[in-house]
Amino acid sequence: MSRYWGGPAACLMGLVAAAGAAGAGSLPLAVDEGFEQFATPGVGIYANGWMRQDNSEQPLRHGAQGHGWHQQSPWLYDGYDAPPRAYLVPLNPQQVPEGGVVSVWLLSPPVAFGGSFSLTFQARSLSLPELGPAVDRLQVRLCRSGACTDVGTAAEDVGEFGDLLLDINPDEEDDGVPSEWTRYTIGPGGAVPTSGVGRIAFRYYVRQTPAHRASGRLGLDRVTIGTDPNGSAGLNLALTATAYDPSTPDACDGSDRIEATLGDRINLCYEVTNTSPETLRHHWLRDDRVGTILSADVHDLAPGASYRYNRVITVGRSETLSATATSQTQAQDYHLDDSQPADYLDATDGEVVTPGAIATMPFDFRFYRTSVDRYCVSNDGVFAAVLNGRCPDNAVVGALPSGASDYIENSPFAAVYAAKFWTRYGAIHRKLVGTAPNRRLVIQWHQKVPAAIPPGQVDPSRGLDAELILHEGSNRIEYQYRNTRFGALAQDDDGGNASIGLQKDLHGIGYSYQTPSLRSVRRIVWTPTTPSIHVDSRALQIVGLAPGLVSGAETISAIVPSHGSGRVQVGIGNAGEGRLDWSGASAPASFDLFPPSASARAVRDVLPAAAAGTPAAFHTFDLYNDWSGIGYGSLIRFDPARTSYAPPGGANGIANLDGRQIRAIAFADDDFRTLYAIDDATHELMRWVDLDRPFPAPHYEIVGTVPLPLNRITGLRQDPTTGTMYLSTATEGAGSALWTLDLATAAVHPVGAIANAPQVADIAFDVQGQLYGVDETLGALLMIDKHTTEAIALGSLDPNARGALALDYDASSGSFHLLSSRPLSVNGSGAFWSIDAASGATTFISEVFGIKSGAMWQSLAIARRTNACTAPEEVPWLSLSPPGGSIAAGAAPQVLNIDFDGAALADGWHSANLCLYSNDPLRRRLTLPVRLFLGPDSLFADGFESNH
Repeated sequence: MSRYWGGPAACLMGLVAAAGAAGAGSLPLAVDEGFEQFATPGVGIYANGWMRQDNSEQPLRHGAQGHGWHQQSPWLYDGYDAPPRAYLVPLNPQQVPEGGVVSVWLLSPPVAFGGSFSLTFQARSLSLPELGPAVDRLQVRLCRSGACTDVGTAAEDVGEFGDLLLDINPDEEDDGVPSEWTRYTIGPGGAVPTSGVGRIAFRYYVRQTPAHRASGRLGLDRVTIGTDPNGSAGLNLALTATAYDPSTPDACDGSDRIEATLGDRINLCYEVTNTSPETLRHHWLRDDRVGTILSADVHDLAPGASYRYNRVITVGRSETLSATATSQTQAQDYHLDDSQPADYLDATDGEVVTPGAIATMPFDFRFYRTSVDRYCVSNDGVFAAVLNGRCPDNAVVGALPSGASDYIENSPFAAVYAAKFWTRYGAIHRKLVGTAPNRRLVIQWHQKVPAAIPPGQVDPSRGLDAELILHEGSNRIEYQYRNTRFGALAQDDDGGNASIGLQKDLHGIGYSYQTPSLRSVRRIVWTPTTPSIHVDSRALQIVGLAPGLVSGAETISAIVPSHGSGRVQVGIGNAGEGRLDWSGASAPASFDLFPPSASARAVRDVLPAAAAGTPAAFHTFDLYNDWSGIGYGSLIRFDPARTSYAPPGGANGIANLDGRQIRAIAFADDDFRTLYAIDDATHELMRWVDLDRPFPAPHYEIVGTVPLPLNRITGLRQDPTTGTMYLSTATEGAGSALWTLDLATAAVHPVGAIANAPQVADIAFDVQGQLYGVDETLGALLMIDKHTTEAIALGSLDPNARGALALDYDASSGSFHLLSSRPLSVNGSGAFWSIDAASGATTFISEVFGIKSGAMWQSLAIARRTNACTAPEEVPWLSLSPPGGSIAAGAAPQVLNIDFDGAALADGWHSANLCLYSNDPLRRRLTLPVRLFLGPDSLFADGFESNH
């Protein structure tokens, strides 16, 4: 990545998820919300100005939030953009009575209206026969002005949201909402006001009957509210792409459409220009492929100036990439002023407050743009919002922003004079001053004595006298101090033993920490800032072109005279739409790729049991046990003869799982230090590295998210003859499918539905590239055609080899190994089996036992060499020219010369493997068996012979 700032061109990026304050005089903020953080205390959407209310007709036990919007679990479908579960659905409308109306409201933060207003969002439902018809309806409504928080209380109420902008599936038809993510856009005009500030509401609304029930499958994602992308609203984003050239990392002369061969790298340029008359200081940039790129990046961008941000990506598929830029004049924070004279409001004649007791705010007040309904104060000089039902403990905060978890979970909080005080001395008082809409809540810490003063020297009359004043309407916060000199050590007075400031989450403004900053200051005023915000969006079309490797021969054979030489020519062509890059290598024939018989099901032992450089380690993920004792599962290495954890030499944990749910793993290209795995919950493709090191050295990195929204990913395996990675999916016994996977980008390409396979649980290849699978529903071993996806059952598994299944092929024995999850004894957690590839006959090897709570082994990867081209060795009698090349789409094939030199060879047959490598995503590697026969000259009276 690269970035630069400057006059007409400068640079930046980030997630845009700004939201504004409610009520009169509040600040309208641009919204770009992907619901990555939903109800997380202090940081979710409800901490950023969003609101929800459930007006459904419902049993009383469910309460006001009984069926509100919530973040969806990933089993339903994946979100519009990452992460997979980051979208909202209405919570369990099925619990509304059969004849009741479902009415669930989600209100945006305040937004500005005008001639360039723009609202876009993604919505979808899910249509599956086994789930019945999907009855969903979504209304988009508008409140023009005011607080815009009133949606009524009854199911048919709309409150202040009388304007209907959009009604999706108004007749509530079965499956009337699209089953794919669909973009909806609302621009200016019509019911949208030409000025002012209000809110947008999303209302899930279904009028139920006993035969007409809301499905609750509707999803809402990526809500963007701001200005239309025409550059007229103060910000202009240009998104272009060029082919990557390392000599020009800041290239920005491309277009908004690019064609590139799959696997190529392209340079994306995001250029943002300030078209407003004011300097913009805080900037965000995001796109829907990676999410946040830059967040709250601080840099002055003068009127007319630009910034650029460059990012290099690998093309893995055709896609339309959308990006959004947001810039604003100042932070959404507070401006502090400590120059004003004191105006102390004594509250000792008011109510006495019990430290830690939860109280209700007497008026609408927003703290860090969070609506504070309930609050509490501590004995130690802290005011805190109550967001999770409890008050922070009386733990004194450190320098702000503080990492004290108790306060972070209950933030925002105000540290008026956070220090340790005696609980027995002094009191806290509360008083409401003034009349609406200009009331002030005063909280006064009166005669509080620092704990640093010994009991015998306590003089309460010289204790802390400080107060917090919260202002209705303006949301202004004041700290005022009447006494901060306690007669203790001089350095402890005037803030010398205290922390003073504001904090929300891990962001805060520290005024001072253990510094006597109050010697001449008696009043600190915190005023919410009111930035101007500008938003623009752009889209870029990426057309991924796949090359297609075509060889003029599938096998190579030649006959030459004794100690003679010869040449065979093979055509290398490109049948795809992208540029083909290819290269050749040769390797000795330690793998015989010729079928041992005419039967496609026959399997031959092509490796000795203890071949050099071919480790016999088996790998799995135990989802129950953690070798470190933390309890999040582990990556396990085991020997097939020792499947228990019993020492010595038993199953051994080599890495923590971190709570991941992993059921599909594989090695690639016989690299047994690197293991690929897919998280079943998030569909993230992970790469575990350093597997050859002892615990806990192995760690993982995220490659990307596999874009398969519905199906469970059940198997992952590489074809040893082509280098193509395949994965299998299954939909709860309703069908299975086969895909190819790009390990560099996590992009997938469909091969097809696997016929006659209701639930493939795992897949594996033999060394000749024949694909097999185990089906959990059928309880059988399948032989699968990787081209047509036709499946044939070879034989039934042992009745005890059931439950979740994991499969892989062991080239040393020519058989498959299987893990099953059905317990065979009281303490067992499953079993380990071998399967004969020809008949499907299952042979029991051993039970699987856990460490503490029982094992759950549902994946299997055997570190056994299967690829003839992994580590090519010198074959002196075989040479290639040219060693490689590139072929443009539609160009003529190139000729590969294969030269044989038998000078040092004895008469007879000699074998090798010719390995062609390419960027064809479906044929990364093509292995061509080569046979050379040398004989006496008398055999060649008719001259040199070859065939190919």
